[in-house]
Amino acid sequence: MKLLTLTLAFTCFLCTCGRAQADNSNLPTDQTSVAFIKSPMGFLIDSLVIRTSLDTFPYGFAFAGDTMIFDILVFRLVDELTVETFSQGHSFGRYNCWIDAPSADVYLSIADGRTVIDSVGLSPMDNWFRKEIQKIRSTPYLPLVKEAFQSAILDAQGTLMSAKFIEGFYDLPNLTQSDIFWMQTAFNMELQQIKRHPWFTPLLARQKIMRSKLPKRLKKYPLEDQSGKVVKVQAPKNQLYVLDFYDARTTASRRDHEALKKVMQTDSIFTGVPVISITSGDYVDGWRNYVREGDFPWSHYMERSQTTRPGLVNTLAFFPNSTYLLVNEYNQIEGMFSSLERLKSAVRLRKQAELMSAGKLRN
Repeated sequence: MKLLTLTLAFTCFLCTCGRAQADNSNLPTDQTSVAFIKSPMGFLIDSLVIRTSLDTFPYGFAFAGDTMIFDILVFRLVDELTVETFSQGHSFGRYNCWIDAPSADVYLSIADGRTVIDSVGLSPMDNWFRKEIQKIRSTPYLPLVKEAFQSAILDAQGTLMSAKFIEGFYDLPNLTQSDIFWMQTAFNMELQQIKRHPWFTPLLARQKIMRSKLPKRLKKYPLEDQSGKVVKVQAPKNQLYVLDFYDARTTASRRDHEALKKVMQTDSIFTGVPVISITSGDYVDGWRNYVREGDFPWSHYMERSQTTRPGLVNTLAFFPNSTYLLVNEYNQIEGMFSSLERLKSAVRLRKQAELMSAGKLRN
């Protein structure tokens, strides 16, 4: 009965789902004829759900034959297409590829119970993107990975693919202020039509945070300690430190704090690297209980709502759960991470670089 209900619901979705796109009047688009072709390993597929980067919602259609040609409005010059395949209402998951006008052949199969796009014909950008990703993943030395990302960003300039490489570049643990400046230069060179795409909105916001001077002005923002006392928190002088913006009501933040506490108790990676955790909201009593029961060996503060200007959390907290900002000895942001593991990698790299530098000075 449950399977029948799901099948009927999916059939209704295929029949009623129309094309729903955001307002694309300011975005350049092209009409592209896309042929979906089943490989021998894809004959069991009986329906598809697809969406481009311009679609607000995915839309679906039955796929009874071996080939179906569909006219799709895509972002110029190249757009990402997400394909989800089904058989009798069962989803095999999603797979992404790149297509560009005027036509593309998307070859579909099922491997290990999952949707696979074997290749994209008549649309060479997908093959180029896959090769670039493979080259980056196979690069063993982190400084060369950075160079590979920078090269890919420049080569993909003027296309939406650059957004994917920029996002990967930001997640690297070995960025410096020079890299942040380089990224600003790359943004300035990028076409306005590309920067108007919704994918670039968070990337531009992330760059703005990376260039922010707010860590240097930390003491100008009133924060409350666990007792409710308003304090002016001084940014640590002449040393690497971490600003952690979090929401204690989320499982991810709580899990990260417990993991960080364990790392501090068993490892020396954060020795000499102060961590300052800041949250905001209206859950004051719950937050105080959380900090007291957690018994964390680093400082926690609550920021109340600002009436005259945006607060620290509002301005610097980028990710929905936790945002870790790695700040250098000059109060400049060199890394912004959602993952504690990436933060640890960045701190470890900085400490290794400092040890190597100290060794060279002694020699």
